[in-house]
Amino acid sequence: MTQIAQLRAESISKQYHLPLNQPARLIWHIGTHTMYLEDSVNNMRYHIDWHEPLIQQRLIRANKKSEPLLKAIWRKKSTPPSVIDATSGFGRDSLLIAHAGASVSACEQNPIIASLLKDAIQKHTDIEASSRIQVHTGDSIELLQTLPSADVIYCDPMFPPKAKQAKSKKDLAMIQTLSTIYPPGPPELLVRTACKHAKSHVVVKRHANNPPLHTKPSYSIEGKLVRFDIYLCNQNELL
Repeated sequence: MTQIAQLRAESISKQYHLPLNQPARLIWHIGTHTMYLEDSVNNMRYHIDWHEPLIQQRLIRANKKSEPLLKAIWRKKSTPPSVIDATSGFGRDSLLIAHAGASVSACEQNPIIASLLKDAIQKHTDIEASSRIQVHTGDSIELLQTLPSADVIYCDPMFPPKAKQAKSKKDLAMIQTLSTIYPPGPPELLVRTACKHAKSHVVVKRHANNPPLHTKPSYSIEGKLVRFDIYLCNQNELL
């Protein structure tokens, strides 16, 4: 480990009160130019790479007329809205929204994922898009009450776990492992809080077969596997 990497690891260890250079199930590897998380039990390594082909293909294909998420975020707005992604996770939706031109405040309560997300932003070659993303580490419900109000607040609560899907995706398995250490707050409360702070509307991502997270949305945009419920905050009974 180089001196720079050592100093970087010591800083993060101190910031998040994590043991340094000790055996554990989850091991956070930090180098001068690399950062990844290792699950020694499942023999899995994970880092955030926005240059993966599937992500790049999505960015190339996406536009505000065909991509359901962007349609939900923009609605009829012609200029880019300000957006808070209250559940940024690995930042793929934040990246898509920023790539389309919006500024994004990405909230992530898990400090490990937040650090991996910041690392991905620094390494992303689309500097214009990545510069529109600001990462905020902490509980989303608390952050919504301190961050400047945004036009749109986007919420993507974790889907209920299914036995057949538990290890079907590497990132899903990692999120489920980390959620035992940093459990997410009540998604219903998150939506209620979001509706009090969004200037225009709240977008909630749901599985196509799942009921609305709370009250009936103002309207929905259907995708193949997911649905985006839109709550217009100026006329929503959640206010």
